[in-house]
Amino acid sequence: MTREEAVIWLRSLPGEMISPSQLAKVTGGKAYSYNCSAKEGKLNLPYEWHGRNLRIWKEPVIRLIGGE
Repeated sequence: MTREEAVIWLRSLPGEMISPSQLAKVTGGKAYSYNCSAKEGKLNLPYEWHGRNLRIWKEPVIRLIGGE
């Protein structure tokens, strides 16, 4: 997936937050590693826990991959 495709796909998703698996699709990482990083306080993106589910703010991810 190119940067432009990733930005278009992310913007098409509903809501302001994405899941770790959606982040992994655009960055090539693993969803589990994002969960572990957040639990350790080392995830360098703004995030929130919704119960046991990690949710990451979408706009900083778009800026990170060069969408603005």
